[in-house]
Amino acid sequence: RRYVRRLFATIADRYDFITSFLSYGQDRRWKRRLIDLASPGRGVRALDLATGTGDIAFALAARGADVVGLDCSPRMIALASAQLGNRLEETCRALERVLGARTTILANMSHEVRTPLNAIIGFSELILTRMAGDLDAQYIGYAADIRDSGRRLLELANDTLVLASLEAGTYRLSDRSFDLDDLIRQCVGE
Repeated sequence: RRYVRRLFATIADRYDFITSFLSYGQDRRWKRRLIDLASPGRGVRALDLATGTGDIAFALAARGADVVGLDCSPRMIALASAQLGNRLEETCRALERVLGARTTILANMSHEVRTPLNAIIGFSELILTRMAGDLDAQYIGYAADIRDSGRRLLELANDTLVLASLEAGTYRLSDRSFDLDDLIRQCVGE
């Protein structure tokens, strides 16, 4: 056992290269075939004995398996752990990029939506004031519905901008007094 541990400790840093070189690259095909045959699903438990640098364990985990990898060489386990740490860091960076892009898209979308909504609200209010002439009650009702719907959509766009600002860390809170009774009446729709 000591001989095997010493041997793998000696070649651990070059293990993947040596395996690929000695098998003429066939090891990749064998590993893919093994993963396909195992065909683990989400939540399936798997034990990878002689896990080496963890490539099979990582592939099983990528398919949803809960994997435990064991190896007689502490150096091999250390390499697998380092590789896992690198993968986690890479995943975190990718997630940060996605979240940053989402925040930017939300902010841009909200700005692009606000301008036409303000125009819709403004024109519907213009109709409601009968500035362009008198209209029958039915059309006045339509204009009121358009204005109210536009205001609701504008509130939604503004709330989305606030959320995007919160995520980006650029939102500023302001300390000001307000009428609590008025706020409650607004909330319950009176």
